[in-house]
Amino acid sequence: LIKIIKMKKILENALKNVITTIAGSVAGIAEIQNGISEKNTTKIILGIGIMIIGIFAKENE
Repeated sequence: LIKIIKMKKILENALKNVITTIAGSVAGIAEIQNGISEKNTTKIILGIGIMIIGIFAKENE
């Protein structure tokens, strides 16, 4: 029973990490598209940074 509870916690954290990664990537892509449409390299670089942070972000409890 304890192993099942631990496994559930691990799976919940993994799901949160996937959601965080997807959210960060989507936010980064939106910023990159905005930068491309405005021909603003700063926004493009910012979008790439947001994507990188989103990919490597981890939810901790």
